[in-house]
Amino acid sequence: MTYRSEILTYRVQPGWLLLVGWLSIAASNCVAWSQSESEPTGATVTVPRVLVTPISETEVPAQVPGVLAAVSMQVGDMIEAGAVLARVDDAEARMTEGLAEVALEIAEIEAAGEPLIEAAEAAYEVAKNNLRRAEESLENFRRSISQAELDDYRLKATEAKTFLWQQRRDVEVAGLTRRLRRQELELASDLTRRHSIVAPVGGMVKAVERELGEWVVPGQSIVTILRLDRLRCVGFIAADLVSEAPRRASLVGRDATLFIPAPDDTAARRFSGTVTFVDPEIEPESDQVRVWVEIENEDLRLRPGDRGTLEIDWPAAAGR
Repeated sequence: MTYRSEILTYRVQPGWLLLVGWLSIAASNCVAWSQSESEPTGATVTVPRVLVTPISETEVPAQVPGVLAAVSMQVGDMIEAGAVLARVDDAEARMTEGLAEVALEIAEIEAAGEPLIEAAEAAYEVAKNNLRRAEESLENFRRSISQAELDDYRLKATEAKTFLWQQRRDVEVAGLTRRLRRQELELASDLTRRHSIVAPVGGMVKAVERELGEWVVPGQSIVTILRLDRLRCVGFIAADLVSEAPRRASLVGRDATLFIPAPDDTAARRFSGTVTFVDPEIEPESDQVRVWVEIENEDLRLRPGDRGTLEIDWPAAAGR
C-alpha cells in the first residue's frame, strides 16, 4: 500500500508542474494585455461623454447706492464688452461734476499769472537801478540827495523784491490749486461713470436680478452675463496615461476635436480646440483625471450643456 502511494504521488507531480506553468503564462499574458489596453491607440486618444460648460459666468454689481433709474437690456440679449446694462440715478453726481468743471475753469484763469510775474520783475529791476544810481550819486557828490531820499529808494527796492516774491508764490499756489481742481473733476467724473453699470465681458444676459425703480447697494448683483464666445469641454481620461508631471505638461497645448454627437456619425458637428488643463488629482472612484479643452465659439453653434466625444492629438511621449 505504501509502495503504490509513492508511485501515485510521483506520477501526479509532473501534471501539477504543467498546470502551474500554464497558469503563469496565462497570468503574464493577462498583465501584458491589460497594460496595452491602457495605452492610446494611434495618434489620438478618445474621450467619450464630455460635457460643454461655460468658462465664465460674470455677475455685474452696482458700484454706488441709489435707485435703479434705467435698465437697458433683458434676459437673452447678446451684448458686447463695454455696453451699458443699467444706470443708477446720477442727477446729484452730474451736478457735482458740473461744479467741479466750473471750479477748474476758475483755477485755470488764476494760474495764468506769468504776465504778473514779468511786470513784478520789471518793477524790481527799475527799483534796483534807482537805488544803485542814488547810492552812486551820493558817493560821488555829497549832499546830492538826502538820507531820507536814499532810504526811500531802498524801501521801494525792498517792496519791489517782496512783490515779485509774492507774485511768484501766488502763481505757484494757483498752479497747485489748478491740479487740485483737476483731480476733483476727475473724481466727480468717475463717480458719475460708476452710476452706469457696464458689461466687463461680452456674452448673453442670463439673468437680471433687479427691476427698474428698486434701491441697490454697492456689491449687489444686477446682471449675470454668460460668456459664449469661448467654451470649455470637461472630460476624463485614465490616470495611468498621465501618471507623471512631464506627461501632463506635454498634453497641455495639444490640439483636440469635439464631435457632437460622435465621431462615427457622418452628420456630427466638429469643433476645434486646445487642451488647457490636466488635473493632477485622481478621481478615487474611477481612477481617472479631469481634462479641460477650450473651444472658440464665435459663431455660437456650440452651447453649454452639449455632450459629445473628444479626440485629443496625443503626444508620442505621453503614451509610453
